[in-house]
Amino acid sequence: MPNPRLQSILASKVAEYVKEANSTRTTAIDASRGYTELMLEEIWHLDRYTVEDSIVDGGQEKGMDALFEDELESDNVLYVVQSLYRVERPDRGFEETKIIKLITGVSEYILNDYPIDNLNPRLKAKIPQIRASLAANKIQRVCLVALTNGQPPSESGVRELESFAKVNPEVFYQVLSESDLQWVFQPDSAAVPQTVQVSTVVDPGAGTRPYLSLDDINTAQGKHPSP
Repeated sequence: MPNPRLQSILASKVAEYVKEANSTRTTAIDASRGYTELMLEEIWHLDRYTVEDSIVDGGQEKGMDALFEDELESDNVLYVVQSLYRVERPDRGFEETKIIKLITGVSEYILNDYPIDNLNPRLKAKIPQIRASLAANKIQRVCLVALTNGQPPSESGVRELESFAKVNPEVFYQVLSESDLQWVFQPDSAAVPQTVQVSTVVDPGAGTRPYLSLDDINTAQGKHPSP
């Protein structure tokens, strides 16, 4: 079951990001692209230039929406991101077909020498350098990332990732879904509280009013008649 409050906060953040991006770029981006870029900034703390450079989405990307390198435990890791922004149905999981497409893309175009002529220009330009870096051990590990604001993939989808990582020792994977994004965007007040404290003030002639203050909501109030 999706978290409506988190989804509302996220939708607002994405809309703000897209509006800002489209005010300065010559080519407009949509919400799906905005979501991907926003996540790269918020989760991996990439700067704006690196984020824009990492995007390879746009048709003929073979399940790879973003490619970037980052340090992890002294290893240089290539992150390969398949992003899925669910605006209407965040209750749905990450499809197994998309996971298989991501695995196939990484297997053929990054870990092996499958011809790149049919890739889009941005991806086609990056693959030779990535292959050279892997061969020279400048990239030590490859991480497949299934990123969504929806729900996690099915068990069979996760098993596909596990099997791929098992036969390719340099590969590991991350699944980031709605529940994983709470620590990024959801304020402390949105967590399930152990106790709730409500203050009451007297409004002459109108009874008493209970007030509840939340981090991302200025004031929530109601009233009941004076005793």
